[in-house]
Amino acid sequence: MADPQLDQDLRKAFQDLQQLMQESTQKIKISEVQIEHLRGAITRARLTEKELDVLPPETRTYESVGRMFLYQPIKTVQENLQEKIRVTDSKVKTIEVQ
Repeated sequence: MADPQLDQDLRKAFQDLQQLMQESTQKIKISEVQIEHLRGAITRARLTEKELDVLPPETRTYESVGRMFLYQPIKTVQENLQEKIRVTDSKVKTIEVQ
């Protein structure tokens, strides 16, 4: 017959492996949700950027800062959107590497 200690060791190793697999699966799901959220932010920023491209340069634009809006030249708003896209894209790449 099989050694009871060997069976116990195998059972323990299997349980540890199952727990590790569950933790890894959970981390993957969290990463996927974060990536989808960040990609949505990139999409919104690109759409906003496209809408700003058709406006004349003298258009008054406002950018939200907390609970208020500040007047910003359209060029500044476009630069901020490009920076947001760049930073968010780098965050996506960082999460994908993990």
